[in-house]
Amino acid sequence: MNAPQLLRARRRRHDEDDIQASLVEHLKWRLARGVVWYAVPNGEKRDKITASRLKRLGVRAGVADVAFVLPGGAAAYLELKAGKDGRQSDEQKQFEADVVAAGARYALARTLDDALSILLEWGAIR
Repeated sequence: MNAPQLLRARRRRHDEDDIQASLVEHLKWRLARGVVWYAVPNGEKRDKITASRLKRLGVRAGVADVAFVLPGGAAAYLELKAGKDGRQSDEQKQFEADVVAAGARYALARTLDDALSILLEWGAIR
């Protein structure tokens, strides 16, 4: 990765963090009754020893950014990508395929408004 690509990747990561932080604020106030959610902090860089230990413990690359248990027990996963250029990694595409095949919901949001619309559709927020 050259320097301009690295800079764009860092900027996208920051933008995705901003979307997620804003989403968390909405969840604090708008979460529907009976919905459980949690963020998955898989995206940070780690040293090799920590990465190896986490892999042994079952940490999986590509897991969506936010996970939900919806009323009735349905699982749902939301991946956040900043802008048009944010693309899923191969691991994220595989995770999506796996959870959809298992019957869970999965969506990709590129903006806060996208995320909120998806969560309204799922019944996760009011």
